[in-house]
Amino acid sequence: MSGVGSTMANLLVAIAGEAHEFQKMYPEFIKAAAGEGHSAALKSFKNAMPVEEVHHRLYSEAAEAVKNGKDLAETAVHVCEVCGHTVAGEAPDHCPICGAKKEKYTEVK
Repeated sequence: MSGVGSTMANLLVAIAGEAHEFQKMYPEFIKAAAGEGHSAALKSFKNAMPVEEVHHRLYSEAAEAVKNGKDLAETAVHVCEVCGHTVAGEAPDHCPICGAKKEKYTEVK
């Protein structure tokens, strides 16, 4: 497991990876899928891109806490089973990404 570093180092790698996904990778995938007429892939990529942006924000919040010598508040984390949208705290009534109902969120323990 030589790739495991300090908490901050790991968070910075995760933040960079998520940024790449929503800023570069998925926009390119969306363009290709649209150009090739792959509607199912296009829908999947359009859902995934904002989900990765949420992950980027969550990792960034964790990095800020570590930088300040603090922990994030303990809270439930819920993930939409349809698109992967992740929320710290209570699941929304409807997923803001794919529109799935609250019942499609699973609490991660």
